[in-house]
Amino acid sequence: MSELTWWKRPFARLSEKKPKPEKGMDITPSEEPPEKILDKEISATTVEPGVSMKEGITPKPIEEISQAAPSSTIDEVRSVVHEEISRIEADLSNLVQQEVDRKLAAYEPKTSGGMGLWATLLGLVLISTVGVAGILLARQANDENTRSLVEIAALYQATGKLYDAILVLDKAVEAGIADAETLGQVGEIYRELKQYERAIDILNQAIEKSPDNEIYRLSLARSNSGFGQYQEAINEYEELVLINPSNVTYYFEMGNNYRLLKNLYEALIQYQKTTEIDPTYWLGLYNQGGVYREQQMCNKAIDLYQKAIDITPNFFSWLYSGVCYSKMGNYDLAEEQFKYAITNNPNRAESYYYMGESYLAQGNFEKAIEFYLQAIELNEKYTEAHISLGISYSAQDNCENATLHFMEVLKSDPQNTVAQQGIDACKGK
Repeated sequence: MSELTWWKRPFARLSEKKPKPEKGMDITPSEEPPEKILDKEISATTVEPGVSMKEGITPKPIEEISQAAPSSTIDEVRSVVHEEISRIEADLSNLVQQEVDRKLAAYEPKTSGGMGLWATLLGLVLISTVGVAGILLARQANDENTRSLVEIAALYQATGKLYDAILVLDKAVEAGIADAETLGQVGEIYRELKQYERAIDILNQAIEKSPDNEIYRLSLARSNSGFGQYQEAINEYEELVLINPSNVTYYFEMGNNYRLLKNLYEALIQYQKTTEIDPTYWLGLYNQGGVYREQQMCNKAIDLYQKAIDITPNFFSWLYSGVCYSKMGNYDLAEEQFKYAITNNPNRAESYYYMGESYLAQGNFEKAIEFYLQAIELNEKYTEAHISLGISYSAQDNCENATLHFMEVLKSDPQNTVAQQGIDACKGK
């Protein structure tokens, strides 16, 4: 096997650069909504305080994890699941159509004012796509036209027609909005559409009319954070805790914004306040662990992750307990935690990736390759997994496969120096 001099051991690399989030994971800090945990794994609104994701979950024994069902059985199960999903979707579509028919039968067209029959019919057609539950109704708007515009913008948003939603919202704002409730609703829709600058302007107007409204202030805080104005977001959270000092979400999200400002000391204080208020708030424990992990204080991080697991068994606490054990060189305990993470959620690529990193750190290239390939099967664009596969194949003098994976990295990241160094090293053999 070749001596590789151009790469760093896996968990040394981890302290410098985390793998890019896979599809479905949270986005980068600069774009990240403030309700997201900064490890970019779990949203603060994923689990309400005191509510367990999976009550009473017990991880399978480790020895059972390797006894997977045959691929043919898995394919049969997937087929049945897909058929059942299709049937449920068809049933829901029929129910939605019945609701549309009922509304059309009850509809009485206006002869003056409002948006008229066309807009109402447009709205009802859109309802047939997404159902009634996702519609925001601005019931107390003073102007009928503005109210209709806000309703239609919400429909466009719900159907994924984001550009149209923004255009219609802009029309509503131009028409003029007088009441705080509609301003708050419009601001929140703008925020969800990531039109943060517009959201901030509208929400400030709402707060001028209703200074103690927590909903408007929370939306403004999140808009500021999404816009990269972390200190302004913190200022709003400080106002929120004065209004309602017992809401753990405000401290939690304030901690996230301090963390974005690299102020880990203040971030930790805010996360600790969440568990002082609610000792069962596992997200607060989890993020406290994340702060200690960032400071390479892995023993403290593991202790907090395990406390979070005791309250609510969760994928990410197991995953990052494993990362910490691997950094400490305790690979047996790391493997145990990764296997628990895989049992909890077998469809997340990160657990296979980090298991591979653990084996790579031990020089077990065959096992490392096995887990990296599983990670890529779940996420074919997982850059770090491709890099580590290239490294592992290079260590086995398999430059053909190594080059394939390094080239895959360069397709999406042409400036990736590790991938280029790997290719150059193979050319020199």
